Amino acid sequence: MKNIILLSFLLLVLAACGTNQNLTNTPTSQSNVFGADSTFEVVTWNLKTFPVDTQKTVDMLVPLIQEMNVDLIAVQEISDVAAFNQMAARLPGYACISMVTSNYESSGYLFKTNSISIENQYLIYTDHNYSGPFPRSPYVIECTWKGHPLIVVNNHLKAYGDNVIDYTDTNDEEMRRLESSELLDTYIQANWANQSVIVVGDMNDTIEDPESCNVFWPFISQPNKYCFADMPLVLAHCYQNSSYPSSSSNIDHILINNPLFTKYEQPSTVVKAINIENSLGGGFSQYSLYISDHRPIGLKMDLR
Repeated sequence: MKNIILLSFLLLVLAACGTNQNLTNTPTSQSNVFGADSTFEVVTWNLKTFPVDTQKTVDMLVPLIQEMNVDLIAVQEISDVAAFNQMAARLPGYACISMVTSNYESSGYLFKTNSISIENQYLIYTDHNYSGPFPRSPYVIECTWKGHPLIVVNNHLKAYGDNVIDYTDTNDEEMRRLESSELLDTYIQANWANQSVIVVGDMNDTIEDPESCNVFWPFISQPNKYCFADMPLVLAHCYQNSSYPSSSSNIDHILINNPLFTKYEQPSTVVKAINIENSLGGGFSQYSLYISDHRPIGLKMDLR
């Protein structure tokens, strides 16, 4: 699987920098059940200044999260931690943790208490201020899934830009995202090179651009060490696979490192843009109004 993804990616780099491919609509299932007892599932989900509407957002999210039935959800853009805690309290079998990652935002994790055990949690690169590579510090958890150790890094990288990396400008949005990739690579190799690491989050850029304008090249250029698990979604080029439907793009990602390659390459592995709006009567317009402008992106693997 990994070799096929890499070959397809090399074909894609002939495309122009920063351009989104034309996406096609394909039939999609109305079910958003993603989890199973026999597999580990991690989802990354930007919840758009959570909660957009304190009561309605939480009321809508509770049954959607129950329907997904996943082990671990990494959440970005929490504005009200108390509301996040209240939502977790309404989800039987789930608990939550969160940390303030900037002066206006927190990130968090929702997790099943019968499968996920949190051993440690902390922020890294906290010395980088808002104008640096990490406007929001990466939020790390050291955890186990049914005894299998994992390190998960929850990110919300700098937004915006013009799809061009200005190497002479440290304030350039793309340059800041490139530097954040370099720093994450450095941290992983220095601290967790032989451990199972999953880097998730709203990374605010695409992964299919050629080297000259790809802010994730520090990872992509090392295919023996890293793999973007969601690359199949990007290569499919259909609306249902986009994580940010309003611009038909994929800017939310799941990156794994070498110790997880053999698990990822199993036929049972699934990576999916969960079309959670299908469970709402008003579709994506209702979803984006009260929940988020991002879809959750999920990875399912058998770690046993």
